Amino acid sequence: PYLWWSLDSTVDDQSGNFTGKPLGNLSYSHSTIKGYGSSLSLSSALSEGVRFGGPSLDLSYQSFTFEVWLYPGNLSSGYYGIVGQCSTQDT
Repeated sequence: PYLWWSLDSTVDDQSGNFTGKPLGNLSYSHSTIKGYGSSLSLSSALSEGVRFGGPSLDLSYQSFTFEVWLYPGNLSSGYYGIVGQCSTQDT
């Protein structure tokens, strides 16, 4: 099984079962590598992001792979997470 979030003007996955929860005021860019569609544009300075998952997306004690395509428009000093897993559910 797989989950896929295209982030093309939405934070919902393609199955409709795992809706993303926006963190901050998200915006989308229409400057994409292929010239069509849109992509999620995030600012680390504004602590923007998306929380994916839910009670039925438990990745504990399982092998999994995340694939992320990103274009860093502005590289600043510091470390920023791309994918993380929390041990508790936050509403």
